[in-house]
Amino acid sequence: SVRAMVTLLLVGWLGLAAANFQAKTLVILDDPTVPNSHSIFFKNLQGRGHKLTFTSAKDRSLRLGKFGEFQYDNLILYSPGIEDFGGDFDVDHYMKFIKAGGNALVIVDSGLTETNREIGNECGVDFHAAGKRVVDHVSHDSASNDEEAHLKIIGEVSETALPIAGGISAPIVYKGIAHEITPHTFLVTPVLTTSATGYSESAGKGVSSPGASGANLVSAVQGRNSARIVFAGSKELFSNKYFNAPVKNGSDSSLERSGNEEFTTELTKWNFGEKGILRAVNLTHTRVETGEVDPSIYRIRDNVDVSVVIEEYDASLDAWKPYKADDVQLEFIMLDPYVRVTLTHDGKGAFSTTFKAPDVYGCYKFRIDYKRPGYSIIELISQVSVRPYRHDEYERFLLVAYPYYASAFSMMAGFFIFSIYFLYGHTK
Repeated sequence: SVRAMVTLLLVGWLGLAAANFQAKTLVILDDPTVPNSHSIFFKNLQGRGHKLTFTSAKDRSLRLGKFGEFQYDNLILYSPGIEDFGGDFDVDHYMKFIKAGGNALVIVDSGLTETNREIGNECGVDFHAAGKRVVDHVSHDSASNDEEAHLKIIGEVSETALPIAGGISAPIVYKGIAHEITPHTFLVTPVLTTSATGYSESAGKGVSSPGASGANLVSAVQGRNSARIVFAGSKELFSNKYFNAPVKNGSDSSLERSGNEEFTTELTKWNFGEKGILRAVNLTHTRVETGEVDPSIYRIRDNVDVSVVIEEYDASLDAWKPYKADDVQLEFIMLDPYVRVTLTHDGKGAFSTTFKAPDVYGCYKFRIDYKRPGYSIIELISQVSVRPYRHDEYERFLLVAYPYYASAFSMMAGFFIFSIYFLYGHTK
């Protein structure tokens, strides 16, 4: 039937769109049963175009690449109990992979080793001491009747992480360890946190969580080189058991499934570069008076028109789509910004603005420095010079100078009259 043909075409189109995105992902495991207990998570990755390679953390041939080149785009480090990895893999090798632009998902639990802790510290994440666990006696999964119900807490997606994993409707169940974030850094974004009543507990002794916003459970790191790392302190967060389990948060009505699958899907889409990737192209500046494009020299008080195209990557279509935002700013700087304006967009990815060049001459830079949580960093710089007026470009006989002209000529006329009077006006 026509409906069946349309359905088949739609399914085929969706499958083709999903297959357009391709990535090689290495999964390092310390437990051979994980591919079965977390099969839904891994099947979701494969369905989005990830070619998964599973290997043991103790494999003697373990390596991410050789001869200075890496063979994988992404890494899933699911080995919280491993101290010494096999092959060439260690903290230094991991950091070389990240510095080369690779993405990583690091999953630990309360029994993490010092090697995993050191990997976190290299990226601004400090896990709590081994053996600690996150407890919440208020916001937890009340649908669970076992003794560990208060350990199955309900995580909250932070407001700054909405571009990463926003819009999750069902509660997210988490059981594991928390961590701290290096203060005063814009590279690390807390994604999942406890409620204000959550805290870390060790051997029955509670340690209050840092700040009123609760403890950090999942955090995302956006590198300056666009590498992306996610740290999660819970193995169960990605498991089939927590994906399919019914959940109830306090007095709320019970739901058949948690929001873990939806959350981990959105989280890994961001983590592995399937969303939140921005690019800026065609940065041009024009002298409005003459229409000259990209001149190397402007004159003071020239009107300058600047435009740039910013696009966002859509992995489902393997294409770039227009980016829409009202907070993209342009700076015109000479050591310090002399001009800072917000760019307006036309809804099709084109951002533009017009401003007047400063009346201070020197070497300037057009700069767009766009850093927002959940999006890759945009840094654009174009250098130009601003010169003063030439001697023949100044206006002659300015209207505002007429009083000074009048005073000069009146003095000359007065001096002439005085001279005539002085020479011929006196009597003998």
